[in-house]
Amino acid sequence: NQIAVYKALHPDSILAGNYSILAANDDYHNEELFYAAALVNIEDLVEGETYWVQMDGSGGNKVGEFYLYFYEYPLSISEINIFSENDHFIIFPNPNDGTFTIKINPSVYGNAHLKIFSLTGKLIHTEKFYLTGDDQEFQISLNHNASGLYLVQIISGNWTEIKKFYVE
Repeated sequence: NQIAVYKALHPDSILAGNYSILAANDDYHNEELFYAAALVNIEDLVEGETYWVQMDGSGGNKVGEFYLYFYEYPLSISEINIFSENDHFIIFPNPNDGTFTIKINPSVYGNAHLKIFSLTGKLIHTEKFYLTGDDQEFQISLNHNASGLYLVQIISGNWTEIKKFYVE
């Protein structure tokens, strides 16, 4: 799929070339199998303004449904397995249904303490583990938690990192 967001007075303005394109993207991060496209961040949106979203199904003439999700906070892309230089861990998928994976950067090792908090600060999950310095993934299942934003904190040796995730 392809997705684009435009600022224009009317959809016909886009066809006439009277528009500003705010963001666009095509298939991403090996998601071609699912014909996915995402706009990770759109800046300079103004409350009360009208914007137009264009979806273009370029998945080989596939027929079916599509879903458009909008989140008011930044998310990681599902199944992305690339660490930025400052990441000690990544969470995917995000958003999720309460079951997700934490992948540890293979450059970190030592004893670690994982804590998951609600936005009200309530500790809802904790566990300790050892980081081996190899590829490690931990499957987390949070049962019976309400939809919303949560925080994961991992503390290990001389570093602490906190990331957000969303339960749908």
